[in-house]
Amino acid sequence: MSKKQEVAQCSLTGELKLRSAMQRRALAYELAGVASFKVLEKWTNHLFHKLQQEPPPGFRYVSQDQLIRADKALWLKVAEDTRAKVQSVVDGDKSVDVAIAKWSMHPEIQYYIMPMPNGQGGSGGQPRDGGDKSNPPPVKKYIDKEQNPDRKGKGKGKGKNKITLPDDCTIKFGDTNKPICMKYNVGACKAKIKAGKRCMYGYHVCWRKGCQKPLPANECTH
Repeated sequence: MSKKQEVAQCSLTGELKLRSAMQRRALAYELAGVASFKVLEKWTNHLFHKLQQEPPPGFRYVSQDQLIRADKALWLKVAEDTRAKVQSVVDGDKSVDVAIAKWSMHPEIQYYIMPMPNGQGGSGGQPRDGGDKSNPPPVKKYIDKEQNPDRKGKGKGKGKNKITLPDDCTIKFGDTNKPICMKYNVGACKAKIKAGKRCMYGYHVCWRKGCQKPLPANECTH
């Protein structure tokens, strides 16, 4: 009464450890006379077959977490069917074996081990090593946060006064890629410096490609 009973736990990290744990469970149930090793192994083999099965185009491989959720769902159904009759026999078969055979292929259980959409479209299954690197997503045009401090973010003015860079303009110039002040080109920079000089956001020059005169774009004749 005074000593707390320790509950043994095993690691399920990795497919091999999960497979070994399910095999040990099947042996334990066989020795206890609760279920047959053959029936439980058939269920385990079915799970790991799903794990290795190649998914349809646009879907991911079945994950180990899906296998564990399917196994838990199956045993909940088996528990409901075998309350107070775990050791009973139905037509020569153990009641737990009958319940496993009934529910293992039921849509409510198979739902857990269906391939899930990878969310990226494409024409093939999502590989387990991180995806197809031969077809990377398109690169979005990047604008330095320093150049556009009023872009959507935390604090007041969220999303207000956002500066959009025209297609024929640039925020870098020269061989050393010197920054151009975006605020200056829309007449919003309050830094008191001479035209052509640099403020904290960049140089006060026209951002039109090939121009870079010491005038804001809204005043420059290019």
